[in-house]
Amino acid sequence: FQNSEGSVNVTQHVNQDVSMNVVVNFEQTIHNIQELPETELSGAEKEKLLSKLAIISAEKNKKKRWEKIGDILKWVGDKSIQVGIALLPYIAQAIKEA
Repeated sequence: FQNSEGSVNVTQHVNQDVSMNVVVNFEQTIHNIQELPETELSGAEKEKLLSKLAIISAEKNKKKRWEKIGDILKWVGDKSIQVGIALLPYIAQAIKEA
């Protein structure tokens, strides 16, 4: 519309919602862990970690799942950042489902 001075005022509002779903599956996490070099995680440590993940994956009780997630996070805290990068997306998904 025009005001009394002859100028035109234009107001524009733009709303944009962006959402992204990230799906992290167990098989991809296993692959990521197995691809870690021995200097980052030994074969025995990989097996131990995969066992812990399987237990978390199978646990249906929310309280017990949280306890197991806490245990695995403490264990990963003593490892390299590469181990955390391979594992944390799956842990985040497990927390979301808990």
